[in-house]
Amino acid sequence: MKNIKRIFNDFSIRTKIIIFYVLLMLVSIVLCVMLFVRSNERMMSEKVSTVSNQVVESINVNIDLMIKSVNNNSKILLANETVQNILNRRDSYDSLSSLNAMRENLSRFIDFAPFINAIYVFDNNGNKYHVENSESNQFDFESIQQAPWYDELIQRKGGYLLKLNAGGNNGFTDQNHISLIRIINDINTQKPIGILVMNIPEKSFYEAYKKIENDYGTEIMILNHNGQSIVKNRVKHLIKTEEQIMDIDKDQFYVDIFEEDNVDYVLSHLYKAEYEWRIVTVMPFNELSKENARIRITIFLIIIVNSVLILIGSWIIARIITNPIHDLIDSMQSINNGEFKKVKGGVSNDEIGRLRNVYNIMNGTIEELITKIVKEEEKKRKAELAVMQEQIKPHFLYNSLDAISSLAVMNGNKQVYSMVKALGTYYRTSLGKGKEAVTLLEEITNVKSYLEIQKVRYGDLVTYSFDIEEKCNEFIILKHILQPLVENSIYHGIKNKGEMGEISISAKCVDDHGENIRIIIADDGIGMDDATIDSIRKAKSDGIGLVGTIERLRMFYGRKDILEIHSEKGVGTQIVLMIPQKWKVKYNA
Repeated sequence: MKNIKRIFNDFSIRTKIIIFYVLLMLVSIVLCVMLFVRSNERMMSEKVSTVSNQVVESINVNIDLMIKSVNNNSKILLANETVQNILNRRDSYDSLSSLNAMRENLSRFIDFAPFINAIYVFDNNGNKYHVENSESNQFDFESIQQAPWYDELIQRKGGYLLKLNAGGNNGFTDQNHISLIRIINDINTQKPIGILVMNIPEKSFYEAYKKIENDYGTEIMILNHNGQSIVKNRVKHLIKTEEQIMDIDKDQFYVDIFEEDNVDYVLSHLYKAEYEWRIVTVMPFNELSKENARIRITIFLIIIVNSVLILIGSWIIARIITNPIHDLIDSMQSINNGEFKKVKGGVSNDEIGRLRNVYNIMNGTIEELITKIVKEEEKKRKAELAVMQEQIKPHFLYNSLDAISSLAVMNGNKQVYSMVKALGTYYRTSLGKGKEAVTLLEEITNVKSYLEIQKVRYGDLVTYSFDIEEKCNEFIILKHILQPLVENSIYHGIKNKGEMGEISISAKCVDDHGENIRIIIADDGIGMDDATIDSIRKAKSDGIGLVGTIERLRMFYGRKDILEIHSEKGVGTQIVLMIPQKWKVKYNA
């Protein structure tokens, strides 16, 4: 836990906010799923009971309609005049016309009664009149009189009975039938004159509930009072035997869920007291849950949308909080580079806004203090460099005057004249009316005057050459930077060599627009080792001219890479200056 806490504390605020919202979202999703599962189970239980009841009731209604239709047809047949006359012996049974008339009447009923496939009419003498849409059978009057339900039929006095295969008559062998059986009474005397049997095939029952079976994938079984199936081989997933079904309480609607081959099924039972039948349905559970699939998908989509919105919201909130903080951090880090950036972020006055305002005030105050300190240090440094520069001038003037006095003693009037003239030109250019920067042409003129003085002093010891690109002449540079470098080449390079040496000075523009020039002062003197070069670069050398010049260049141009020194012992030294043109603005100002 400590490690987890430490890792969590190391996360950014944005990450912490997102993690918090993600955890909150997960908890919310888990709670929603749990509530949905529980409510869905309760809803599914209620739905199973409701749908099962509706299915069984629909089957019950369809069967009722079919049987009532058959019953109405039987009443019409009983009242038929031809049937009444034949059964009352008003027409002889042996009469061909009577037989044809009866058969015609029965055939007409068969044709217009969609649920009936056979009609049998018996008179009191056992004579049989019948029409069938199926194979012939051995169904006769004697078998009816011997049936166990015959007495019940007589007691009903014209009411009908429903019996499977006419109560077990062995004449029906091809398929099951439900036989509607009733006594035919004389219309006038109400005395029994015969028996009517109408057969309803199991196919008619199937047609009555086929749509329900197809819509829900339901398997349906109808059992009579003896537990015999009216419709054969329609149920494949019945886990209860006919005996177990017959033991179910008649007065209650029964529902049971069972599993077979990893599939859940719902078994429903309805007792039909009027016929003493039991209607049993077996329905796949997934058929009932199909309607809930849309609800589950909808809830799932709602959860996904809410999750996405929560993530987007957490990201937006994290950005609102952390972006201003990142701006503060960036501004703080920029101070390391000497930049004092104000943090922008609108006009919000929340906690972060107040922190931003306080930081900007503090940042501005620090910038003012540092600027003030830098200016003071710059003034101090300039004063130091001015003192250093003033030290160079008397030193050079003393050496020059000493050389002039020697020439005067030796009666070298022309050389004295040349040297005094060069010295005057040098100081006139060097002073430059107090300007800090001059053109490259003025600086080169100053260097040439200096070299003429040195040539008078040392004769042929030093030779020199200039290679100045013409378009560089008007380039503005810091005053009095080339002469100390040339002087360093003479005194520390060529003079110590003990023989004649050469100094070359070149200046070229390094780009097409002339924004920078490269000035190179090279000599073939004794050169320097790496330690000496490093000491000069770090401004630790004792030499006043070179070190002072380097410091003046760095301070004036604000860059440490303004000057490069390349030297090799016994070969010579090359000093490279990269002067930017942008300082012309400062000079003109």
